[in-house]
Amino acid sequence: MALSEYLKSEPLDLPTLVDATPRRKKSDEGYVVPSFKRGAILVKNGAGDTWRLSWEDEKVKGKDADRRRALPVGHYTVVGYRLLRESDSGEPWHLSATGHKIGGVKVAAGESVEFSIPKTITMEGKLHGQNVNMSITGLKGAGLSIYKAGHRIPIGYQLTGDGDEPLAKGSMTYG
Repeated sequence: MALSEYLKSEPLDLPTLVDATPRRKKSDEGYVVPSFKRGAILVKNGAGDTWRLSWEDEKVKGKDADRRRALPVGHYTVVGYRLLRESDSGEPWHLSATGHKIGGVKVAAGESVEFSIPKTITMEGKLHGQNVNMSITGLKGAGLSIYKAGHRIPIGYQLTGDGDEPLAKGSMTYG
């Protein structure tokens, strides 16, 4: 399909946003609770419907805040997540990850399930002559990008020899 045809086609369906604790308990819903403080997860059911569960703009602070987000009962595949942080100076940082199957969540009626994202980021590099191909991944090999103040940041690298002398160094570019 040519780009112009694609741009003229019907708009993509946006995920349903769930960004607050439900006011009423429904018999056909369960709840997802995150392991992180601020962020979002993107989930998809078997029919291809998507939901964006968000804890990005939480106004309620404290350990007693209700962090549940309601979803219809069923099995969901996690296809993306976003984690937010601030540096000591208050600059916003976030990382975003996407993948076909980052994880799964089974939502049961009236019950809460926690979705955990480990704090581990995997970095791998392969040397091709003087070039280094880098791969940075999150949970279950999800493609990951790191942002500071709204811009993707390059990740620096240095290739050292046996005596720790630098042989090559530079910054990774995305893509």
